[in-house]
Amino acid sequence: MRSIGIAEQVFELMVARALVRTTFGQLVAQRGLVQHWIAQSRIRIDMGGKYVWSTAHLMDTAGHKAAATEISGIKVAIPNMTLQDID
Repeated sequence: MRSIGIAEQVFELMVARALVRTTFGQLVAQRGLVQHWIAQSRIRIDMGGKYVWSTAHLMDTAGHKAAATEISGIKVAIPNMTLQDID
């Protein structure tokens, strides 16, 4: 969950930067490609959060051994998502 929190902070910084930075007389936030990047970032963060919550639910209902595959997946997917947003 800490990595998701970091990704949220990165997302907020990305949006804030896009709203003040201009290129060729236009805000970066008005550029289609930047809007696409921001949308992709939001989607990745939301998907990661859902993955963590569903795995936590599985751990609560079926136990840690039943959720071992999902736990391993989280250990790879969430840091990758965070690093992708940071880049």
